[in-house]
Amino acid sequence: MTALPGVEVIRQRVATAVAAALPGVRESVFHPKLIGYDGGGIVGAFFAVEVPSTRVVDPRSRVTTRSVTPAVRVLTTVVIRYLHRLKTETARASYDEAIVTELAILASLGDVDYSQTNALQAESVDREVIADGSWVLITITGTISHGIGGDG
Repeated sequence: MTALPGVEVIRQRVATAVAAALPGVRESVFHPKLIGYDGGGIVGAFFAVEVPSTRVVDPRSRVTTRSVTPAVRVLTTVVIRYLHRLKTETARASYDEAIVTELAILASLGDVDYSQTNALQAESVDREVIADGSWVLITITGTISHGIGGDG
């Protein structure tokens, strides 16, 4: 039996799928809540993947395996943030480009390696124009059900 993927592996898998869907867009080097602080706004877009919480669904609910070490069923929240620079001369068109990219991110969730986990369920998409109207921040929030602490 192989070990179940930890929360950090799930974050890495989602980040890999998003990066593949957004050629030329790099993952922020800072914590996801500080997205945009790297590069001083020179680059036109960044993304970040955060796993802010994991909760036990039911402490008595164990992942059914044949191994000696059972895993606990948990639900992990995954937050994908995408920061897109709005061009001053074509702000409306830039905003529409950001929404098209948002759809590419949502589509990329189908390309995540979900081995030994359930699929990520996107639950909400929020858009916010920030920094005096020069950036749009898109936040996609979802959950993934998986086992933790055992063998699959």
